[in-house]
Amino acid sequence: MAFLSCCHGAAGKGDGEGAPAFKPRPVVFADAKMMEHETGGSLFWKIGVGRGLMPGWGATIGEEERWHLVNYLRTFTGKMMMEEHMEEHEEAEPHGHEEEEEHHE
Repeated sequence: MAFLSCCHGAAGKGDGEGAPAFKPRPVVFADAKMMEHETGGSLFWKIGVGRGLMPGWGATIGEEERWHLVNYLRTFTGKMMMEEHMEEHEEAEPHGHEEEEEHHE
């Protein structure tokens, strides 16, 4: 994750060694209030296409890895949040409870 820490810092505080060169400074992912308003989709998009002086990483980082990175960014606030896209990929089938009830009737 060197591409992340060089600007955003190892703890997501926007204090990486390259940070002083940026105006405005890199985003502080450790800011819980700011991160509370960032959706997983917006973070995913920004990682892929870039924003401001930050380059897009979509050609370098695959889609699944970008979603893992979104979840990793959430850890800087001390709160791991499950993103909406993860729920979409869960199986929609019941976990056997309805089937058991049908067999007992």
